[in-house]
Amino acid sequence: MGEPQGYFVNWTPLQLALRELRRIYGDPRALIVMGIVGLVAGLAGPFGTFEALPQGLRIVYWLIIAFTTYGIGMFAGLTIGEALRPRSLPQVLVTLVTSAGAAVPVTAVVVVANAVFMGDMPELPSVFVLFFYSLVVCLGVFVLADMILPSVVRDEAAQPPAILKRVPPHLRGNLVRISTADHYVEVHTDNGMSLILMRFSDAMAETGSVPGVQIHRGHWVALDAVRHLKRAEGKPMVELVSGETLPVSRGQLAGVKAALSTR
Repeated sequence: MGEPQGYFVNWTPLQLALRELRRIYGDPRALIVMGIVGLVAGLAGPFGTFEALPQGLRIVYWLIIAFTTYGIGMFAGLTIGEALRPRSLPQVLVTLVTSAGAAVPVTAVVVVANAVFMGDMPELPSVFVLFFYSLVVCLGVFVLADMILPSVVRDEAAQPPAILKRVPPHLRGNLVRISTADHYVEVHTDNGMSLILMRFSDAMAETGSVPGVQIHRGHWVALDAVRHLKRAEGKPMVELVSGETLPVSRGQLAGVKAALSTR
């Protein structure tokens, strides 16, 4: 399913899935593909919908199916996949379990849609048939994702983070940390610091594929820039390779530990 490339907050499997879901529904290309799939299916009328529904209603039905099942299937599958990742299971097993988990809510959506549009409440054997079809589709989607995502991640990793485009050329380099400074953010690289007028959350979003973690309300650090996590006067701190120390808030501590363990 591809390794997560950055951490802004205390990411849990649920939060990672939500982040990916927002990315999917915010990508015009993905929305266009879902729309085309729904429109084509609405015109073709597979699985008996051609006879059961008039064309206009059939198109609406399939558009709802396309936009809803893709999102809910990806959400469930990514949540399960991220939860299984620390167990170091064989990828084939992870893909099978992920697909089966995603097929459950997809089947539920189809059952509800059939009940609303056709007044059809399927019996248990029919539900199992729907689940089988959903499983095959989900399996195909996640197998393709496993094949495509690694190359996408490599391509993204080769691009410098967008935040560096805001930094003067002579200060650009490896991203070290980002910190708040009133209405500005301090962008620190291994070549110096630049003060930029923007929101801290927007600055974190522009770190792109640089693996990092938000350690405090006003601090984000690149994982490669962290020497270790320690305590000073009973308070958690991170010491950077540069020798700087920054505070870690209690709410972010678990996420910081998890992020550092992936290095």
